[in-house]
Amino acid sequence: MTMKRIPFGVLVEGGRFVPQSVLKQYEIAGESKQLKSDTFRGKYARKGLVEPPYNPFGLASLSEKNTFHARCCATKAVDTVGQGWELVAVSDEADEEQRKEIEKFFKSLYPSFETTLLKAAQDFEEVGWACLEIVRYGGIHNGKIKSLEHVPAATIRIHKSENKYAQSWDGIKYRWFKRFGYEKDVHMDTGEEYPLGSLSGDVAANELIMIHNYSTRSSYYGVPDYVPAIHSIAAEEARKDYNISFFKNYGVPSYAVFITGDFEDEAILDENGQPTGSTVLQEAIERHFKEIVRNPHTPLILAIPGEKDSNIKVEFEKLSVETKEASFRLYGMDNRDEIITAHGVDPYRIGVMQVGALGGNTARVTRINYKQGIIQHRQRLWEEAINRYIIRDPRGFNTADWEFRFRNVDVDEDDQDLQNCLKLFDAGAMTPNELIKRFSGRYNIKPSDHPLMDCHYIRGQPVEAPREEEAVNKIIETLETLKSRIEKRLEENP
Repeated sequence: MTMKRIPFGVLVEGGRFVPQSVLKQYEIAGESKQLKSDTFRGKYARKGLVEPPYNPFGLASLSEKNTFHARCCATKAVDTVGQGWELVAVSDEADEEQRKEIEKFFKSLYPSFETTLLKAAQDFEEVGWACLEIVRYGGIHNGKIKSLEHVPAATIRIHKSENKYAQSWDGIKYRWFKRFGYEKDVHMDTGEEYPLGSLSGDVAANELIMIHNYSTRSSYYGVPDYVPAIHSIAAEEARKDYNISFFKNYGVPSYAVFITGDFEDEAILDENGQPTGSTVLQEAIERHFKEIVRNPHTPLILAIPGEKDSNIKVEFEKLSVETKEASFRLYGMDNRDEIITAHGVDPYRIGVMQVGALGGNTARVTRINYKQGIIQHRQRLWEEAINRYIIRDPRGFNTADWEFRFRNVDVDEDDQDLQNCLKLFDAGAMTPNELIKRFSGRYNIKPSDHPLMDCHYIRGQPVEAPREEEAVNKIIETLETLKSRIEKRLEENP
């Protein structure tokens, strides 16, 4: 077995000698790398709960450990639910009063609807699922929806029946919720079930909506996108901590000093006879190397105390610190890229600038892939939940006339879309009113009922002459009628 060589000490910039006893103080301690403990541990079987594939409290704590991971989670949440929303009519006969009622509900929430969604979306990215609590007037099952509240996802566990949920912060106190629309009452403190309507509003559990990031590992819970990169988050944390204290306090090592054989050394005492922490040999090495720094060609002579046949050997091994530091920087970039890739985030959205392989900037392509592959998918997931439970369900607003949709605010993409539509207009593929309807929200414009606004044009000339002739004929007919009336009036009053 090859024995590990342990240096007598190291020489840092300027000739200062640092003994092995100091080096040991700055070694990376073998601390536990476990994630934060699960407060539900030991309670799953007792309460009939299903254990998630990963500890949610541990997953949530990872955002405190890595900058890029934290920014990815926050950015995806904002891009998904934080760009505004609107109610879109599904039919031409949509009830306008109902739209006003729904908008009034969303805009009257406190904290605001946007704030609640952002918190839930942050949970979705960090933990893998999100929870929204439905609060009804009177706390009863048939009460009108009063508000939507965010419930921290890490504190929620699903009952094996999938009809109710337990919440706990400390594993001691519990609060229960029931699945939206479950046809039984659930006691909020005990989780016991009763016939629907038999519990009073002050003890009946509120309903909960859970939105999952699908995973084949569990039909109960979701799994966040970044799980494959958890090892990169841990590696990056270790990289940043590596010897940071030593370099901060002593400097950059230049040489490792190895002394082997049966040598003797003597501690240096202070004026009170107490050890100073340094030895005669250490001071001799440091004194000689400081002299070499001042006079580079000075020969180095060390007197090592020991027996005549003790076979003492001294070696100075140069340390390739530059190579190690460069490798560490590359390792950090690898960790960063793996974390961002696992999230599927556009690097430019979190301030990481990248250039294409041939030197071209790939920002636009990356942004489109992120928007269409990640954000739009998530928006459809949230829209489906809000429309299903809040808008359409009889226990909500019970209407199919309106749909909840998120807005996608992307100025660059909108400008590109406008340029494409203008080309279609010049080619006779779109009418002026079709252009107006497409961009009415952005420019606050409305379609016109003039016949020419529904015509197709090629290079500025209408290609639907019958509609133009019809408009002209209508004008001529109006003028002829006006002329007849004037002539008649003149005849009656010469």
